Amino acid sequence: MEKMVDSAVIEGKLEVKNLCFTESTVRRKPTDDARLEIKYTFGVVFNVIDEKSQQVVLQVTAADDDARLSVSVTLQADVELVNAGLLEEKVRKQILDVNSVAILLPYLRSQVVLITAQPGLVPLQLPVVDANILVENAVRN
Repeated sequence: MEKMVDSAVIEGKLEVKNLCFTESTVRRKPTDDARLEIKYTFGVVFNVIDEKSQQVVLQVTAADDDARLSVSVTLQADVELVNAGLLEEKVRKQILDVNSVAILLPYLRSQVVLITAQPGLVPLQLPVVDANILVENAVRN
């Protein structure tokens, strides 16, 4: 007979703390923004605190080739995995890395829309981004 285990006991719960935008800038020259071709660059840095927590720095830059518009937003947050000791190292790392980025992306997206919503400028909408790809390219400190 199989032994039933309460899933709430073994699941990892990710808590986000100290979320802060450390940079939010827009540089703009008067132009017809509807014709701008914006290129986006994303970056992630993980600063490991211990086996169950890390600081995540998520950044996006958006600009056109002629420097008529450039946007840069950096978000920093501490993430902690509750019940980390009950999880295998691989699962723990997966939750800490991928899930923290996936949770923080909507905050980054919202900030970009907010700072670009000004008269005469069409607010920038970040493209859909795969958190797994961002994690694969992340920098670890």
